[in-house]
Amino acid sequence: MKQAIQDRIDLKSVAENVKLEITPEGLRIQLIDQDQKSMFPLGSSNMQDSARKLMEEVAKAIAALPNKITISGHTDSTPFKGGVGGYSNWELSAVRATTVVRLFIANGVPERRLAAVGRGANQPIASNDDPAGQIGRAHV
Repeated sequence: MKQAIQDRIDLKSVAENVKLEITPEGLRIQLIDQDQKSMFPLGSSNMQDSARKLMEEVAKAIAALPNKITISGHTDSTPFKGGVGGYSNWELSAVRATTVVRLFIANGVPERRLAAVGRGANQPIASNDDPAGQIGRAHV
């Protein structure tokens, strides 16, 4: 999968954002921000173009596999102050996960294999002490 992403000229700049890891639950694919290239703009659930293209490649690579897929949406740990009706990092992280689910379905991943969870501000991927940790992230 990583080679397929690296082979795409238009995705070379974000190929380093893909981290593959074997865990007791199975294969974990992490799409991680590098060099301040956010997968989602701060406080937004609208995917950056480069992130969308990367996730489309991941979706195509895993579409035919039989495995179940859990999408985890993340934000930084700064309280979100940008919405109405008490919208918080919980909602933002859940909507980010749902955004990825929709993209995967549109790219051939069967809906029955997908689950999504928002991690809120309690489980940021990196510390806010480091600039890279201040940007919302996505896990697949």
